[in-house]
Amino acid sequence: MNQVIIAYHAVCEGEVKLSPELAEWRLFAYEQVRCWPAGTGYALADWLRSRGHEPQFMELPQSRVEET
Repeated sequence: MNQVIIAYHAVCEGEVKLSPELAEWRLFAYEQVRCWPAGTGYALADWLRSRGHEPQFMELPQSRVEET
């Protein structure tokens, strides 16, 4: 699959209002964040390192091959 992933973070001042399109969101402490080992998970890991935190990667479940 050919993809271009652009990840960014913004420094904001004042009250930040989230779009109503975001049905659910959560705020996590740095040490609670787990990065996925693909795509934007690596961008998240870089961002955590830039904040002085060593990223923790989650383990993806192994796909099971059904025996026939």
